[in-house]
Formats: sequence, structure tokens, C-alpha cells
Amino acid sequence: MKMLRSLLCTAGLVWLAACGPGTGGTGSGESYSPYLSTFGASASSVCASAFGSALSCADTPAGGVDTAAAGSTAGTAMAHFTDGAAGGEVHLAIEGNTAHLEGRCQGLRFDGEWGTAEANDARFFGAYTTALVPTPVPATLAIEAGPPGQGGALQVTLRQADGRVLLGPVVLLHVPRPITEPAVCR
Repeated sequence: MKMLRSLLCTAGLVWLAACGPGTGGTGSGESYSPYLSTFGASASSVCASAFGSALSCADTPAGGVDTAAAGSTAGTAMAHFTDGAAGGEVHLAIEGNTAHLEGRCQGLRFDGEWGTAEANDARFFGAYTTALVPTPVPATLAIEAGPPGQGGALQVTLRQADGRVLLGPVVLLHVPRPITEPAVCR
């Protein structure tokens, strides 16, 4: 019985170690996203992006420059954006260095990780699905600071791997929490 308990404890420790770096857990190792390599990109910090000041990054002053250690991939606390203050069709959530975008009326969903490809091409690299396309398809989500005068707004464009636009450009406004009202679909 004592040996069985020891084996179970050892198995539990090995399982918990899988939550560390390099496995998509809370560690700071390599990316868990297979899509970064699909696009020839490497993981980087979304807090160092040009729109980092619109996020909830601990070490990011206005201007979007990451003041953390060079090469840091520290990400943001949860930040929500939508195309309407209530009942918006498009919702974007960014946490850590990952983005989750929903086109609620289209049944479109994108999940991706912030990275940089050659020629300083920084964006979210991931995949989208729809009700008609349930198998994840590689795609990228480009984000820029929104129009002047709309503090914290972002402009987003979702593209298939071949460059065709799936959604956008759409201006999204920062909201304090996820939208729970039904989308206003036209």
C-alpha cells in the first residue's frame, strides 16, 4: 500500500510538472501554439506591441514599449474589446499573449498567439473555425491602435493564411468585461 501511494504521488508530481514551461502552462518556456511554426514565427510579448498601452501590461508605459527584461515574453492581464458597448457582434479577449476573437453573428472564432515572423511582422498567429468549417484553419489577426480620439480602441483584421480577409478591418473599443448580451445581428 505504501509503494502504491509513493507511485501515485510521483505520478502526480510528474503531471504537475507538465504545467510548467514549454507546455502551454503557466511557465515561461516555449510556445504551445503549433501555428507559430506554421507561419515561421516566434513567440514574443504582446505588451511590446505598438498597441501595448491599450492592454493591461504591468511593465508597459504609454507608447507600448516593454520595460521588462529584454527578450521577455510577459503578457497582459485579461483585456476585452468589442465593436459595441452592449450586444456587440465582434468580441476580442487578450490574456497573456493569446487572443480569442469571436464574430458572434457569423459563428466565427479565432484563437491565436502573439508572435513575430520575418521582416518584423508581428501579429496573432493561430486558427479560425466557423459553424460551416469546424476544423481549425490557419489564420492571422493583425491589430493596430484605433483611430485618434478613441482612447484604447483597436483596429483588427482577420486573414486566412493566403491573405484573404475574413473579418475587418473593425474598430473595437475597450470594455471592462466580456459582453453577455445577445449580439445585435443585422
